[in-house]
This record gives sequence, C-alpha cells and structure tokens, in this order.
Amino acid sequence: VKSQKSKVKSQKSKVKSQKSKVKSQKSKVKSQKSKVKSQKSNFSIYKLKT
Repeated sequence: VKSQKSKVKSQKSKVKSQKSKVKSQKSKVKSQKSKVKSQKSNFSIYKLKT
C-alpha cells in the first residue's frame, strides 16, 4: 500500500510541475503580447508625429 501511495504522490507532483510549466508559458505569452501591444502603440504614435 505504501508504495502505491508514494506512486500516486509522485504522479501528483508531476502533474503539479506540468501545470506550473503551463502557467509560466502562459505568462510568457502574455508578456510577449503586451510587448507587441506597446510596440504597436509606439509605432502609431511615431506615425502621428511624422
């Protein structure tokens, strides 16, 4: 029984780590999107200036 419990535990922790990986990737995508947004707005401002 003990070995099965520990197996389940390790699987759970694996799932956790994968979830956190997904989270970090999502936040990366978010930051990239915001970067693109700011670049676009900068560009439009630049266009207005010229």
